[in-house]
Amino acid sequence: MPIHDPFGLDLEKLSSLLDQLPAAVSILDLDANLVYYSENAPNFVNRKPEFLGQDIRNCHKLQSSNEKIDAMIEGFKAGSREPVSYIANPYGEDLRITIVPFIVDGTLIGCIQHVVKKESELEKRVRGFKGSSGRGF
Repeated sequence: MPIHDPFGLDLEKLSSLLDQLPAAVSILDLDANLVYYSENAPNFVNRKPEFLGQDIRNCHKLQSSNEKIDAMIEGFKAGSREPVSYIANPYGEDLRITIVPFIVDGTLIGCIQHVVKKESELEKRVRGFKGSSGRGF
């Protein structure tokens, strides 16, 4: 989808945009190598500069996690465009993890992982508004 770009967005500005999100954003190539992570990613998941270019499966202790990573990537390669979303608790706090295929010019080049706390502080505040049904704005 084309975007109207009054800001002259380049890779540096796009990276800055992702760094400002209250979430972790990571990008994997089709071999499950970590090729990018946002500045906030280490606040949510285990991300270190030395992990760049490395197989993300090496960061998972459970074989079942690696099998799920393989199945997800194979599903995307087979044409699935549905997001994969689940709740995990790897560090003692529930995280909502969503993985989507990363497609450029119609070609699958990897996948994008988005991680947020299961219930964000904003969601807690919205739920607490007087007269709020808890469903947001």
